[in-house]
Amino acid sequence: MSLAYIILTIILAIVFFGVGVAKVLRVPQMRELASQAKFSVNSYVVIGVLEIAAAAGLVLGLVYHRLAPLAAAAATGLTLLMIGAIIVLLRAGNKPKDCVPAVVPGVLSAVAVWLTLAV
Repeated sequence: MSLAYIILTIILAIVFFGVGVAKVLRVPQMRELASQAKFSVNSYVVIGVLEIAAAAGLVLGLVYHRLAPLAAAAATGLTLLMIGAIIVLLRAGNKPKDCVPAVVPGVLSAVAVWLTLAV
């Protein structure tokens, strides 16, 4: 298990757990983002639950080596979620530069998949 994998996994877990909790708690900023994306707040809450579950999967895969496939599945799910976020942002008329907040964690999640499978 490389140091890069450990650091990346911890960062992704913290970021997605935090964002997921904010969505589940219906923080005003998240409600506004849901509205901009033309999502209901309830569907945003579901996305938040998925992000929290993925963060848990990343941590479990890091702590228990036998659960590395769970970490790979979680990182894959996050990559797909971020691809979906990019599509939603572009369809809503945002410029590509406005997609950076989705591109960066999406790419990092894809790298996490690769590192998980390389372990």
